Amino acid sequence: MGQVAAWLDDETLLIYSMVIGGPIILDPQGNVLKVAPDLMGRECDGRPCSTLSSTVSMKSAFHILMQDPTSDESSPDWLLYHSEDGSIESLPPLPWIWFSSDGRSMAGSVRDDSASRVRLWWRPVDPPQWIATVFDLGWDLDTSTAPLTWSPDSSMVAFAVRSGVGVARLSPEAGVKIWSTGDYQPTGLSWSGDSRLLAVTGYVPSSLGVTNEAMFLVSVR
Repeated sequence: MGQVAAWLDDETLLIYSMVIGGPIILDPQGNVLKVAPDLMGRECDGRPCSTLSSTVSMKSAFHILMQDPTSDESSPDWLLYHSEDGSIESLPPLPWIWFSSDGRSMAGSVRDDSASRVRLWWRPVDPPQWIATVFDLGWDLDTSTAPLTWSPDSSMVAFAVRSGVGVARLSPEAGVKIWSTGDYQPTGLSWSGDSRLLAVTGYVPSSLGVTNEAMFLVSVR
């Protein structure tokens, strides 16, 4: 996950706890709020509760995503808390979910067993119960070596496929484009600040234990 904590506003801190008991929120007075039992109505007994958060500054609102500890760890259900009204909604089982840079959207990968393909799942954070859009990329999305990565302007999601990298444009016009990386499997995706360029690192594994590495620079505009 990378981060260990995030500010929900100027004075309130969310600590992403990967230990038993789950995440906590600290307020300026030093009060401790346990996210799992106090907000989500769940207990993290016996297992971690992986958590993410996002803040929509213009709305003075924040949202917290937490894996439901009662679901399958390999493909968990998710609980989404909305600070605007204190509501909690259940999201479908997904290996992981990523908030957009502006905190207004979510993206993840979902397996379509009928088509034996991994697809891109997307929906806005608000309003609650919004029906998600599932994009058929034409390729198997692969988050095992490189995670989904939102562009800084929150209009696109970059993702790895086998021996390639793709970008899904979610606004203003939806569309998907794939670039080949040859024999190289992508391992890292990094956007430029203006959301125009995507740096892709990749490697070719060798039976001799020697790894060939490369970097690709993709112009997505």
